[in-house]
Amino acid sequence: KIRPRRSWKHYSERELLLDLLEYQPDRIFCFCSTVLPIGSMALLKARLPLKIGLIWPDTLFNLQVCNLHAPALYDGVSCYGEHGVELFSQLGYKNVVWVPLGADTNFHGSPTIPNLDDLKTDVCFVGGWRPEREQAMLEIVSAFPAISIEIHGPNWIENAGAKIKSYCSGKTLLGAAYSQACRRSRININVIDDTNYPAANMRFFELPMAGVLQLSSDCPEMRSVFRHREHMLYYSDNQDMIQQIGWVLEHPQESHQIRENGHRLAHAGHSYRHRAEAIVQQFAV
Repeated sequence: KIRPRRSWKHYSERELLLDLLEYQPDRIFCFCSTVLPIGSMALLKARLPLKIGLIWPDTLFNLQVCNLHAPALYDGVSCYGEHGVELFSQLGYKNVVWVPLGADTNFHGSPTIPNLDDLKTDVCFVGGWRPEREQAMLEIVSAFPAISIEIHGPNWIENAGAKIKSYCSGKTLLGAAYSQACRRSRININVIDDTNYPAANMRFFELPMAGVLQLSSDCPEMRSVFRHREHMLYYSDNQDMIQQIGWVLEHPQESHQIRENGHRLAHAGHSYRHRAEAIVQQFAV
């Protein structure tokens, strides 16, 4: 018998609920808008001594209606941005804690930084094409026509202007391949999406974890942790970005020390293991 779509959804939700009741977990974590139905959460909370947490590692732009349902059934929220803590509290969630993004050490956790002689490219960007990213790279190409520049990621060949295309590999680099490409360059550009501001994206932590020198657009939430010209570099606008790149190219030894400092700081407290430990501690009592 063919069930209607709603019936299949209800059936699968019921099967998941029964599995959870049999397994009797101590903790359940829902990520972003992939949440349990309200009825399932209510029954689980009534039957089991468990805690349900919402992990929010995403821009608030992606909040869905389902995230506004029954916040009283959640025992806490781990929010990737400090700016979102008050918002979730106003929505009725309790125990809201700032837990930033981090880096996966399996892909990006190089134990060492590259030697200066191993840096083959001056400026590198890895990531999909977006207009603001193309504009940043166009500014760099125009200001530094003689340096070596690499751009990796999807949709650049199809969308970028003629002046940029010759620098684009057209390759999508993931995991370790992404880190290795970044490790070969003196400077890696991080253009944080406007919807993520003022929080950090994943690249913010992955680059120093891999032993890479990062030049990032402004990130107010992390400026006091990863400090400018101590652990990495920031720029406020494209003109400032050009000035920062010029400084790095003219100060290789000082830049190399910044790279080392950022690498050490990332490994000391900004992996996903560190974030997982913070979440476990949040829901420990």
